[in-house]
Amino acid sequence: MTGNDKSQLRRAVLAIRQRLTAEFRRRADAAIRARLTELPELNAMDRIAAYVSDGTEPDLQDFLAAFARRGGTVFLPRSYRTQTGLGYEMAVYDADPDHLVPGAYGIMEPDRNCRTATAEETAALGWLVPGVAFDHTGQRLGRGKGFYDRLLQGGGLKLGVFYACQQLSCIPVEPHDRALDAVVTEDAVYRFNNQEDGEKRC
Repeated sequence: MTGNDKSQLRRAVLAIRQRLTAEFRRRADAAIRARLTELPELNAMDRIAAYVSDGTEPDLQDFLAAFARRGGTVFLPRSYRTQTGLGYEMAVYDADPDHLVPGAYGIMEPDRNCRTATAEETAALGWLVPGVAFDHTGQRLGRGKGFYDRLLQGGGLKLGVFYACQQLSCIPVEPHDRALDAVVTEDAVYRFNNQEDGEKRC
């Protein structure tokens, strides 16, 4: 599959997600948050990395607030400019939406008053990862920029958060791709046995 084919696949799935109604999103988001709350893997953790919805991705704000209230630490990606383009770091987020500001591509992220996470803090996080699509082997199709593939290189649980309509039969794999350990949708929890990222094929 060529890069152009992947772009076409992204456009097709994003169009489907874009057409979801506000009522569907409300119900599906609540179901996803409930599944996350009950997930044993997350209940055993005190540190997670998450994301802020762009308005079309599942909204996790209530779950993140509950996680912080029980004493957990939440980290979010925060963009910064480099001489060669755009980079990302992880920042500590207290689950207060007032501490979010528009970042790269208009996506909300922690403001500069939120502390930058240390390498030790992010070494073995549980990651809640958005994406364009996923398949039955745990492969993930992202936006094509590779930001999450780079962030996920440090290890830790990689948990995809998707709507059920984003599941595909097969997603092609490239060497830099990072497979997911599990996926949560409004309908189910899927767990995968991906021992070698980038090696599993459809």
